[in-house]
Amino acid sequence: IENFFNVKKNKKIKKTISFLSIGNCVVQRPHQSDQLIREGTSKRIYSLDDAECSELCSCGESLTLTCHALCVPFAPCRTALAFYSHASPAYQAFRGRCLCYSGRFICMKPPLGEYSLPGERNAKEVMK
Repeated sequence: IENFFNVKKNKKIKKTISFLSIGNCVVQRPHQSDQLIREGTSKRIYSLDDAECSELCSCGESLTLTCHALCVPFAPCRTALAFYSHASPAYQAFRGRCLCYSGRFICMKPPLGEYSLPGERNAKEVMK
């Protein structure tokens, strides 16, 4: 999963801590409702105006709030036959329905019995 996310080092993250709720950090962002995070936990916060990035905010000891930007590059997927845009559906042989996500295909595993891998039938016959 780490390969999917890039930390934007130059992205400015405004940190605001309020002590309205005991045992919680409060993340305040413009044009968004305040987000409460319990001490010792983390929360992923999405922004409506930045589809490429979100933030992972943690409320540590003594209500110390730290936030890190997580960014997904919108890279296309490439096969021998075609290019697929980021977030576009695709069908891959022996993999079924897939989604192009950040330059890689993420594929659903079909229900057991609805698929077979190349050479799988021969291997089953040999084992009999």
